[in-house]
Amino acid sequence: MTTLSGPELDAFCIDNTMPECNNCGEHVSDRFIRVFGDEAGVVYACPACSANAGIGEATRERSDQI
Repeated sequence: MTTLSGPELDAFCIDNTMPECNNCGEHVSDRFIRVFGDEAGVVYACPACSANAGIGEATRERSDQI
């Protein structure tokens, strides 16, 4: 197993960052993006900023505003 440190670790973290909710900046999973993201993979609502039952509705409303 290889251990990264210093610049190697920084480069790995930059290239492998988790995607974020466009509304609140919380991290979301790739699976969440596939379900709730738009065609470009942008997520406009997540469990951190919307009620779970309202994520789809919040996504539609917020994507129309942009």
